[in-house]
Amino acid sequence: MNLTSINKAVSKVCPIHGMLSATEPDFKPEATPQQRAAAQAIVDGWDWSAEAEAAREEAANPEWTAVRRALAEIESDAAAWEAIKDTASAAQTRAAFTKLVGHVTKVARYVGKI
Repeated sequence: MNLTSINKAVSKVCPIHGMLSATEPDFKPEATPQQRAAAQAIVDGWDWSAEAEAAREEAANPEWTAVRRALAEIESDAAAWEAIKDTASAAQTRAAFTKLVGHVTKVARYVGKI
């Protein structure tokens, strides 16, 4: 459980020292009742699912999301290559190599921007 995301979300609406737990903000003394209520609403509605965490991570780090997607493409094409490698024609081998070079180039470009 990563408290960083919820801590950031709560701190945008209410002054807090941090999160004491996943459900308990550590409010600063100057936090108004309205701010505390807004913070509690975020806590009460927080989605801890893996999908929601992944979506928040993607939104916070779009560059790394692009890298992960490019790496997933490489994995997919590598699996396709494994299925035909023993019987691949020269044209299929060239096509697979061209795709691999394209993927590696894309990953290098993304990483270079980070």
